[in-house]
Amino acid sequence: GARFDDYVTAMRKVWSGEVVEHESEFISWHGFKSYPLPTQNPMPIVIGGIKGKIHERIARHGNGWFAPTTDVQELKDHLQKIEACCNEVGRDASEIEITCMWPGIGGKDAVQALEEAGVHRLVVPVLALGADPVAGITKLAEEIIN
Repeated sequence: GARFDDYVTAMRKVWSGEVVEHESEFISWHGFKSYPLPTQNPMPIVIGGIKGKIHERIARHGNGWFAPTTDVQELKDHLQKIEACCNEVGRDASEIEITCMWPGIGGKDAVQALEEAGVHRLVVPVLALGADPVAGITKLAEEIIN
């Protein structure tokens, strides 16, 4: 609720490059600047998680959602909730970029199913590439990206 909103407002001030003056019920920050500054201005906010008020927070503040699942039906359920929250706040849900961690299981069919569900980006952990990461990246490129 209000605490999260306040934190996002304060962080945007920090990322602006200006001297931060932010006094509120939850935060008291004064007289400092942040270095280095983000190259993106405004800095995109990617919010991860699936519990609590996450859907509402993504709709109100998120430029992206980091989904902690690759289960297609679970993703679709959460994306419907995000879309409903976006509708409540007058926001276009298509503005929110969806990312999830993909463990490399299921091949091209799994990647295509995630894309069809609404995922824009997959992050592949190094451990999913096997004992030889270079060979794993090569295999990924040949089997998935081609």
